[in-house]
Amino acid sequence: MAIKAWTLKQVDKQKAVELAQECDLNHFTAFLLCARGIEDPMEADEFLSFEIDLPDPFSLPDMDKAVERVQKALQTDESIAVFGDYDADGVTSTALMYSVLSDLGANVRYHVPTRDEGYGMSKDAIDMLKAAGVSLIITVDNGIAAVEEIAYANSLGIDTVVTDHHLPPQELPDAVAVVDPKREDCFCDFTDYAGVGVAFLTACAIAGVSCEEMLPDYADLVTVGTIADVMPLRMDNRMIVKFGLKHMQNKGLCALIEAAGIKNGLLTAGAVAFALAPRLNAAGRMQTPQLAMDLLLAQTSEDAAAYAERLCEVNVQRQTQETEICEEAIAFIEGDPKVLFAPVLIAVGENWHHGVTGIVAARLMQRFGKPCIVFSIKDGIAKGSARSYSGVSIYSILKNSCGQEVKFGGHDLAAGITVSAQQLPQLIQQIQAAAAALYHPMPFLPLELCCKLNPAALSVSNALAQQLLQPFGQGNEQPVYGLYAMQIQRIVPVGGGKHLRLELRRDNAAITAMLFFKTEEEFSYTIGDIADFAVTLDVNTYNGQESLSVIIKEMRPSKLDDTAVFAGIRAYEAYQMNGQPPQMPPLTREELGEVYRVIRRKKQIFGDERTICKVFGTQDICRLRLMLDILSEENLITLKNSGEIKIEWIENAQKVNLNDSALFQKLSKGENQYAV
Repeated sequence: MAIKAWTLKQVDKQKAVELAQECDLNHFTAFLLCARGIEDPMEADEFLSFEIDLPDPFSLPDMDKAVERVQKALQTDESIAVFGDYDADGVTSTALMYSVLSDLGANVRYHVPTRDEGYGMSKDAIDMLKAAGVSLIITVDNGIAAVEEIAYANSLGIDTVVTDHHLPPQELPDAVAVVDPKREDCFCDFTDYAGVGVAFLTACAIAGVSCEEMLPDYADLVTVGTIADVMPLRMDNRMIVKFGLKHMQNKGLCALIEAAGIKNGLLTAGAVAFALAPRLNAAGRMQTPQLAMDLLLAQTSEDAAAYAERLCEVNVQRQTQETEICEEAIAFIEGDPKVLFAPVLIAVGENWHHGVTGIVAARLMQRFGKPCIVFSIKDGIAKGSARSYSGVSIYSILKNSCGQEVKFGGHDLAAGITVSAQQLPQLIQQIQAAAAALYHPMPFLPLELCCKLNPAALSVSNALAQQLLQPFGQGNEQPVYGLYAMQIQRIVPVGGGKHLRLELRRDNAAITAMLFFKTEEEFSYTIGDIADFAVTLDVNTYNGQESLSVIIKEMRPSKLDDTAVFAGIRAYEAYQMNGQPPQMPPLTREELGEVYRVIRRKKQIFGDERTICKVFGTQDICRLRLMLDILSEENLITLKNSGEIKIEWIENAQKVNLNDSALFQKLSKGENQYAV
């Protein structure tokens, strides 16, 4: 994976001590709360509490108007349509609103558009609902931007109640009610609900019951939609998710939990995010959102099990397509230095399934460490999905590069773009120019450490203490700790060689840590090396005995100057883009020969730029990369850039005259002939 910029949170230790005393907390728990910015005792008590205290739904703008209109429809038996969306948040929102209205005796149906129909309301869908006799549409997880479509519905005599959680445009739609906590005139303490959260508050208001009273029936749907839509697990969301994870009763979700292989009682926010949400999303991605609705509305356990099994099959199809497209996108990026080393990585393909391009963009972003856009061209139209990370707003980049001929929308971390295939090359140039102007240099992927840990202080009790902060997720991430200056004592392949178990020591403290999905051949560290480790902690229970589990997320050589390495990476990229080598002393034949001898001795070197610097004993990654390019150009080594760098020595390579290398001549200022 790509190199990341480590940052260490600064925590006031005295405030942590005071918080522990005032709230009668474990000191480690108090420290972690302070690392999350929770220093006030009342806020800490609220964060850790299991009590449910949700707001009055009528505190949201237009809620009274929404309830009045829906109640009128209930009283007169009007035909109501719940208009949803095809992602996990959208289908859970639709299932929740449809179920509540059905229980209230409403004449209700639902419509979830396919991905081909597109996100949100459309005139064709409105015509279909009009033909079916619908006179009231309730949107869930969409509608705030449907100004034109709602005006069209009005012209047909159809009223609309909008419930949404997206940012409103300058002009609100002319609906009977617009319930959206992101409205400027919303003054609620918490506004970061998912679409299903807003639907839940609205449903409570329509039913005339408190949120606490309705929560046991629908917390599971709200929990899954909230986690799937990557909403921050703070305040109201945290209360709901904390409750919902322990009260799964929807027959479809229970069947999906079993089909996904999640053991009874071990459902976590992470399991929802990485096992349940992808399966629900797979339905919409593969043009079968009705399957997700059938699952969530299943009336019998037998039906739910059948739908869950089918959904798992669809998810496998999604994974297959995702893998194929990802491989093609990687080849596209790596095949051209002007693409690989650009500020934004942009892959373009023909007829790539648009339902998985967003996932592919996210995978590419993690692999290469830059914001990514994946475009699929079909019938002369290029549709793109963009993904970014904290510190780089892809929305701002697009806003500064897309003209009126380009349709785009989204937020800082994700966006969608549509443009004609003919205009795509020009748009790509504009995107790169805007990115270079806004971010110079482009920030690296961040990795935030909550604190440094003394290895002697690692214990089961500390790992248990952090569990009070669960559920972990967006806005309340699992703590990542720094273990600095640890010496590698032993390297043991496990899991058939797919993973490594490392024995580490500092002073008199020794620990064992797991490094997953790294083989011994790919591991460029050796016994005796000193490295820093970013780790997470967990507790394993076996035969009633608890033991500490330390999982390595990232590692880097100790005492390496990250600032110099990062500057060198961007300098090398600039050279690849403009062809002008950076200002530096001339390369010598001797240092190039030494680099080659290291490769010949090790045969294969694999790792990120920090690791490569360690192996060659330098911090000047730009100069080193240029020397590797010379050796590759002369067919002395093979060199691959794919998030991490892979270098292999070519056995029995022909001796070469370095003066034949144009790059060596340029960088050595015409030094004499030298054979490697």
